Amino acid sequence: MLRRNEAAGMIVLGHRLPPTAREIVQQRGAAAPVVNGCEFDPALGIPSVHIDNAAAARAVMEHLYGLGHEQIAVVGGPPDNPLHQQRLQGVRAAGKARGRLRQQRIVPGDFSRPDGAGRPGGLP
Repeated sequence: MLRRNEAAGMIVLGHRLPPTAREIVQQRGAAAPVVNGCEFDPALGIPSVHIDNAAAARAVMEHLYGLGHEQIAVVGGPPDNPLHQQRLQGVRAAGKARGRLRQQRIVPGDFSRPDGAGRPGGLP
């Protein structure tokens, strides 16, 4: 659609560019009408609108620690997913800052509602 000028631009919601978008970005560079709106990956070489997943996860952990929670389990995503990796950076940074890194339990998941809902009952 971009090649045929049927669309003015493309918003990508993922950490992988579709092949056509990748070609357009390689040809046009920064002028390509492609923006990432979800999983930030600087290697994509396109503008991005996203949250700081590491800082957000750290803030969540600090809040839970501040409430007095000692043992916190994190149900994350697939280990190779950039969102999961960025969030784990924040989780681990908060644990390290409080000397509780060894007390954290990280459980990989798939980011689905059924997976998340089914995990807590199996956690100690």
